[in-house]
Amino acid sequence: MNINYLEGIFLEDENIVHMCPRCGEKNIIIYEESIECTVCQLEFEKKDIKVLEKSLILGISEKLEFIRSILGENKNG
Repeated sequence: MNINYLEGIFLEDENIVHMCPRCGEKNIIIYEESIECTVCQLEFEKKDIKVLEKSLILGISEKLEFIRSILGENKNG
């Protein structure tokens, strides 16, 4: 797995500013398909950052929690 630790840089090849969409932190860990904030500890998919407004981006754990809650409601309903 290719992991880079960068401080708020702009990667032209990905056309994306790497900073946490939640808290704005610039010290992040960059993975192949996601970034992880060193402050709020959330991981975000790069594809979401590229296409969604900042206020609409959910962390991977938040997406999973949402899906689990829907699946849980369907079991009970």
